[in-house]
Amino acid sequence: MWNVAITRVYRDEGSSYEYTDKVYFEVNSLEKINDILSVFDKYAVGEYKYMISQKKEENQEEE
Repeated sequence: MWNVAITRVYRDEGSSYEYTDKVYFEVNSLEKINDILSVFDKYAVGEYKYMISQKKEENQEEE
């Protein structure tokens, strides 16, 4: 499993107020992350940054 956190920052025209949105996704493959980032490339307002991490699988075996 992979996690991607996307932070988008933008300003309202005529205002000095800065808006920040954060979204988190959990997906099974890097290809899915690429699909998500493609949507942000195409439709996002303002700038965005992202962080990708691999989720560690928990070993649930009981001894």
